[in-house]
Amino acid sequence: MEEKGLHGLYCGRSATGADSAGAAMGGIGLIAFAVFVWKFLPASGTSVTLTIATVIWAIVSGVVWWAWKRNYPHRLLTALAGASPHKSKR
Repeated sequence: MEEKGLHGLYCGRSATGADSAGAAMGGIGLIAFAVFVWKFLPASGTSVTLTIATVIWAIVSGVVWWAWKRNYPHRLLTALAGASPHKSKR
């Protein structure tokens, strides 16, 4: 990486930040998985419940990743504050 002009410390911090963000997004999906299993496992079969819970985990994690990738939280906060995120500050 040094030959491309990137310093090792910066690359390491960037990779660590991306890894942490991905873990947090997956954790949100895991919460949805756990709630679904907790609620439906006593009433349904194990394989059906775990299959549906896995699909729910993937969907929730994907939606959270998509919202983060589209910068949705920042755009929502600026809209609630009454400012447009595309206005130039002069």
